[in-house]
Amino acid sequence: MTDAAISNPVKPENTLDTSLGAVLFTGRTAKNLTVKEVSNQLRLSVAQIEALESDNFAALPQAMATRGFIRNYARLLDLDAEPLLARYRALIPDNVPSVLSVQTSMQQVMISSNGKPKFIYILSAMLLLLTVLLWLFYANYSVKSDLTSVNQLANASHEQAAESLTLPEIALPAAERQPAAMPAEQDALTVSATAATEAEKANTTQENVASSRQAAATLKPNIAETAHGNSLSISVTEETWIQVKDKAGVVLYEKKLAANSSDSINGLPPLYLWVGNVKATTVTFLGKTVDLSNHTKNNIARITLE
Repeated sequence: MTDAAISNPVKPENTLDTSLGAVLFTGRTAKNLTVKEVSNQLRLSVAQIEALESDNFAALPQAMATRGFIRNYARLLDLDAEPLLARYRALIPDNVPSVLSVQTSMQQVMISSNGKPKFIYILSAMLLLLTVLLWLFYANYSVKSDLTSVNQLANASHEQAAESLTLPEIALPAAERQPAAMPAEQDALTVSATAATEAEKANTTQENVASSRQAAATLKPNIAETAHGNSLSISVTEETWIQVKDKAGVVLYEKKLAANSSDSINGLPPLYLWVGNVKATTVTFLGKTVDLSNHTKNNIARITLE
C-alpha cells in the first residue's frame, strides 16, 4: 500500500469480486487522503487502517468492534456501508464464538507428577498445624492442672501441720475428777476460795511492807554518802548564771550567783552543769577542780559530771 494520491480517481466497484479492503483503499485514494489523515479523523491507529485495507481481520478486534470501524470508514469515504458489512459478515460469521479471556482471582490447583493435586499436601500441612495447636493446648492445660494439684497438696499439708501443733487438753486422772457440785456446795466452795484469796493478799501486803522498810534502811546510808561526798561547789568572781540537772533531766539548781560568791549542790551523778560565765567561775566536784576549758564555747560551758 502507498499513501500517494491518485490523480484519476476510480469509483470503487461494489461487486463480490472486489475485496472489502480494496474498496476502502480505492475510496481513500479517490478522496486524496493519506493513511495518517484517516487515522487522525477516525481515531484509529495506522496499523488498524492498513489491516482494514488489506483484509487482515485477524489483526483487528472482535467482530462487533471491527464492524464499527468499517461503518465509520465508509461514512468518511461517502460509501455505502451495508455492502461492505455484508462482505465482512460473509468472511467473519456472527456465530463464530470469540475467544473470551477471563482472568480469575482464584489460584489454579497444580497437578503433581503422580496425578495428585497439591491441595492434598496443603490439607496435610493444615492437619499438622492443627495437631500442634491441640498439643500445645493440652500441655498448657496439664501444667495448670499439675500446679492446682500441688497447691491443694500444699494447703492440705499446712492444715495437717496446724492440726498437729494444736495440743490436746490434758485429761485429769479418774481419781482427781470431781463430780459436779450442787448449788449449796458451789456457794460454800466460792466462799472458801474468796477467803483464801483475801488471806493471800494480806500475806503479800505484809511482805511488800517488809521489803519497803528494808529498802529504806539500805537507801539512808546511800543518801547520806551522796550528801557528804558527791558534792558540787561553785565559786564566782563575777556575776554568773548556773544550772544543774540530774540524770532524768530534772533541774536541781538554777540561779544567778552574784560576784565574789559561792554555793554547793548535792545530787547523784551524773550531773549536767551549765555555766554562763566560765572565765569568772571555779567548779569543784568530789573535792577536785573541774577543767571547763575543753567544754567552753563563747564563754559558756556545758559539761557532764560523773
